Amino acid sequence: MSNFFELFVVVLILPVGQLLWKIGIMRMGGFYLDASLLQRITMLFKSPYVWVGSIAYVGATLVWFNVLSKIDLSIALPALSLTYIITLFTSAVFLHESITYLRILGVIIICFGVYLISRS
Repeated sequence: MSNFFELFVVVLILPVGQLLWKIGIMRMGGFYLDASLLQRITMLFKSPYVWVGSIAYVGATLVWFNVLSKIDLSIALPALSLTYIITLFTSAVFLHESITYLRILGVIIICFGVYLISRS
């Protein structure tokens, strides 16, 4: 895989993992702070969404290690901010969260920043 393709894979997988965690926690009825730590951990282990989200994170981390061995950190890490863009749209589609004009403006600013960093 090319270096930037691997970076793109990480940028895609991380929001998917977050989305799965969110769905898993929502389906559990929340992550209640009044429950004991053992009860909360037990609930997490029973959720297939949390499991798959965690597996996605492990996979993304392994690819990320490979990316870090090939791409300057000053380029790779800012590129991860593109996950904010993917998260904005996947949250709207799968969680029915609203996309406001301020959020869109924030995404545009993030894209511009990543563009500037990649040009240097």
